[in-house]
Amino acid sequence: MPTKETRFRWPPNDPALKGYRLQGEIPGGVFIHGFRSHCDGEKAVSLAGHAAKRGRSWIRYNQRNCGPGSDTFAQFTIGRSVDDLLSVFDHIGHPVILVGSSLGAVISLQAAQRRPESVCGLLLIAPAVRFVARHFKSLPDGKIDLWRKQGIMKFPDYYEGGEFALQYGFYEDALEYANPGPWEFHFPVNILHGEFDELLPVDDSRELQRNIRSPCVNLEIIAGGDHRLSAAIPLMCQQLDDLWNQV
Repeated sequence: MPTKETRFRWPPNDPALKGYRLQGEIPGGVFIHGFRSHCDGEKAVSLAGHAAKRGRSWIRYNQRNCGPGSDTFAQFTIGRSVDDLLSVFDHIGHPVILVGSSLGAVISLQAAQRRPESVCGLLLIAPAVRFVARHFKSLPDGKIDLWRKQGIMKFPDYYEGGEFALQYGFYEDALEYANPGPWEFHFPVNILHGEFDELLPVDDSRELQRNIRSPCVNLEIIAGGDHRLSAAIPLMCQQLDDLWNQV
């Protein structure tokens, strides 16, 4: 009988992370959403439902400064999100499978590298390992300098529409984190990437696969797939089962 999710808030002295938790069999998993996304997206909810059907423990949460109604996204940084995920590891107290979507895959890679004993598998969905280089580092020098001087700058959102604001500290911080490797892990890694991803070319994941040393590294390119990969959610569930079967 599938269990029901309960509210999740963490850490106790600064409960900035809000989401949902399932109690169940271990190892379970943690879902890390992408840039400007949240834990109530289609992939996040579907994977949590799959974990419930399998009787597995599971956590999905909004990263700090993220989520519907948040007015502090401009303060978001990758480094703080990595630190928060490490704190979640402490709360869980046993190894988990990390499922990272887009920039969430970068956060998952970084956390797994820093705390390998807390991870027993990685499922990376359209990993944004070249995100900063493609979307920010390529800005004209004048715009980077203006961003530095102003502290906060607005950018067009080509995916969702409208604009979003980011502090310059995001850029400085992200240069340290968004990279293709090399990586070395003691657990299996599965990567999914859409053939026609309009934001992140599939070659980024091919490069990532080459840069990972692991007992098992698989890359599956989804025919006709875009960046969201909503139609590939059943395959994500299969890949998650595959990782659970290996640990």
